[in-house]
Amino acid sequence: MQEDMDNKLKSRFGKVRIIFMDVDGVLNDGTAVFWGKFSPKQWNVRDRLGIKLAKKYLKDEIRIVWISGRPSRELEDRAAELGVDKVFSNVENKLIIMKEVLSQYNLEAEVAMYIGDDLLDLGCMKEAGVSCCPADAAADILEESDYVSTYGGGKGAVRQIVEEVLRARGIWEKIVSDFKKAI
Repeated sequence: MQEDMDNKLKSRFGKVRIIFMDVDGVLNDGTAVFWGKFSPKQWNVRDRLGIKLAKKYLKDEIRIVWISGRPSRELEDRAAELGVDKVFSNVENKLIIMKEVLSQYNLEAEVAMYIGDDLLDLGCMKEAGVSCCPADAAADILEESDYVSTYGGGKGAVRQIVEEVLRARGIWEKIVSDFKKAI
């Protein structure tokens, strides 16, 4: 945990049952390269492992949902590879999607985490029980966040945040032990 994470915030991390996250600026550095109608994305392998560990060790106790304001053909394939539960792209109002998904899973906002980086994420961040962002998020998002990763978007921020959830749930040491046995 970050040294400045107090017990109250740690407790809120431990209650998280669903993690919503933006894509551009969170799972990547926000750079958009266009090749015609196709916009390839660069992904961080540490973020990938963080998501896979959450899904492997928490199974159905955690849901992962990606909500992107931009259209992306690649997003569905990447989400399937990582076990992401739901993916929404080209979304104008992310808060509506977040509320619909919470209702579908019969979950309250207090057990939701939202990871965002810019103003389009602000409504979801205010609604979620825990709001987080990469270190290079917009100023208003940094101010609104309960937890700010020490890493930038697409540079390991998601891994760090997910790891904090796993630590708060008391299973991080088991994960590390399992990896030590595999070596």
